[in-house]
Amino acid sequence: MEVYNIRKAKYAKTLVASGVVNRWNKEEEFVIYTGSSVALSTLKLVVHRHSPNLLTECKLLFIHLKFEEKKITVVDQRQLSKNWNSIVSYPQTQSNGSEWY
Repeated sequence: MEVYNIRKAKYAKTLVASGVVNRWNKEEEFVIYTGSSVALSTLKLVVHRHSPNLLTECKLLFIHLKFEEKKITVVDQRQLSKNWNSIVSYPQTQSNGSEWY
């Protein structure tokens, strides 16, 4: 499976996560967020970053993953809290992500 990650150019030489708190992880949980397409990864970047030099500072990483199907966790949206995609739900989504992590 190939996934995509867009990040600042100065961080593109190594595949590491910052450990910074995010929607699905708490502080010091090192999760790399990827997209299933370049378009989805671009959209995520544009939505979350507000910089006039956004595209000139970034690199696109193509990440090939080898995994066993049985290790994939599928989350049914009905299992999530009603407003899971709202910032007010971050504590719950971070808890969900931490449980998986």
